[in-house]
Amino acid sequence: EGPRRFLNTQFVLTWMRDIPPATEVLEGAWWPAQPVEALVSVQEFAAQALGLKVGSVIEWTALGGNVRARVANIRRTDAVRVGANNQFILSPGTLDNFSAVYYGALRVKPERIAAIQARIFEQFPTVTVINAADILEIIQSVVDRVSSAVRFVTGFAIFGGLVVLASSIAGTRYRRIREVAILKTVGATRGTLIRMFCMEFVVIGSAAGLIGGASASCSTCLTNSRGCRCLLRP
Repeated sequence: EGPRRFLNTQFVLTWMRDIPPATEVLEGAWWPAQPVEALVSVQEFAAQALGLKVGSVIEWTALGGNVRARVANIRRTDAVRVGANNQFILSPGTLDNFSAVYYGALRVKPERIAAIQARIFEQFPTVTVINAADILEIIQSVVDRVSSAVRFVTGFAIFGGLVVLASSIAGTRYRRIREVAILKTVGATRGTLIRMFCMEFVVIGSAAGLIGGASASCSTCLTNSRGCRCLLRP
């Protein structure tokens, strides 16, 4: 499934002269300033999915011809950093005969965004400007809605748990009255009975808390691991 998924994916190829920031080379080495052949740096997840090793040869079909390069190294990259999560990074000169799309980032004050966008559209009509603040605002609104839904479900679950707990205590009322009567008959004092019931509820509550905490930790670890894999996948 992994190789088939990668083979049916369209990749954005790029090239770099120096190793990108927040990148660790796991196998092989980064290329020199002027490599004598076409080389490619492969991200760790892509190498595992395709079974690539240092020295393997990869060929892509691109507009205007084919791109063929030998794997120079396998790297691990911090996926949180923008621009460093390309699955394949080629050596300088490999993409010279192909058309390129350039990306750039600019941080400006919110009140100057409209003027800068208008100026860019006037001088460079083919340039596409994307305001990251608008995207982040949409994402934040979605996250807020999800958080509200989670809080509502959590509150409802707590309320339901309290109802179930009260029902279970009420259901065992007569059995506990009988136990209290028997214990008093054999000489148990009021303080002894209170300590017994308190210890019982403490043990039950502690066990429930440990089970719930362990389940929550496992769910969080599973979610984080899958989320990281999704960030690394194309």
